[in-house]
Amino acid sequence: MAKYAGDLTFPGMLHARVLRPPAHGAKLKGVDTTAAEKIPGVQVVRGGEMLALLHEYRDVADKALALVKAQFETVLIDNSEDAASGCGEPAIVAMGAVIANAIYDAVGARLLQLPMTPARVKEKLPG
Repeated sequence: MAKYAGDLTFPGMLHARVLRPPAHGAKLKGVDTTAAEKIPGVQVVRGGEMLALLHEYRDVADKALALVKAQFETVLIDNSEDAASGCGEPAIVAMGAVIANAIYDAVGARLLQLPMTPARVKEKLPG
C-alpha cells in the first residue's frame, strides 16, 4: 500500500525525468539522446529547449537521463542594478503546490494541506 502520494501508480503512468541546465539562464546548444533512445520503452519529449525522458519505471527514466549528452552555453546575467528582493526563500516552497496540481490533474483530487498522503488523496477523490 502506498504511504505517500509519490508512491501511487496508475495504469499507463509514465515517470518523467527533465534535462536541467547547469545554471540559471544557460542555453541548450546541442543534445544527443541516441543512447537513451536505445533503452526499450523510453520516450524522448522535446519542446524548445526543454527535454524530458519518460518510462514506465522511475529508475529506467533516471538511467536514460544519465545517458543524455547535452551541451549548454552559460550566459552571465548582469543584474547589478537590481535591488535585492524577497527573503531568500528556497525554491522548494513552491513544490507543494506543484505536486498538489499534478495529483489533481492525474486523479481529480484537490489537496490543500500537507502532508499529501494516499489516505488524503483517497478522501478527496471525486465520486
